[in-house]
Amino acid sequence: MTQAIRYPTEFVGKSYSLFLFELMPEFCDSFDYRDDIIYSCVLIKLNNIGIIANIGDNGLMHEFDKETNGIGRFQQEILHSIQFYKVYVRLFAKSYTITKVPFFTIIYIGVDDKEMHIICRPRTGNGFENGYAGMFTYILSILLMKFG
Repeated sequence: MTQAIRYPTEFVGKSYSLFLFELMPEFCDSFDYRDDIIYSCVLIKLNNIGIIANIGDNGLMHEFDKETNGIGRFQQEILHSIQFYKVYVRLFAKSYTITKVPFFTIIYIGVDDKEMHIICRPRTGNGFENGYAGMFTYILSILLMKFG
């Protein structure tokens, strides 16, 4: 995926799950960034805008979220920072339980193979294992320490 920065790239399908939130400005730090390279989860907080993503799940978390009426329903609300962190932890903990590795087909084309097409393959069947609750509790406790 990082090669897409270097070369003109066309994505066929969705390689990520992305959620945007509005935050209460009076309770926000001006900036926060957290990422996890193993589970491909990212949190970015810029003033009163919150972004949460799984950048390598082929849209699995977004599809799962639609089926379960999960964190996406909070995109219509203005969240307190604590609520935003809790929403992030829900995505992270569920990403922790993903059992099926994302599958991509990468095709190099053009002069000197300097253009790419990345075809994102959807997953089928149950893609999760147990372990959500333990990871959720552990990560939430770490993130909430800053609030006392």
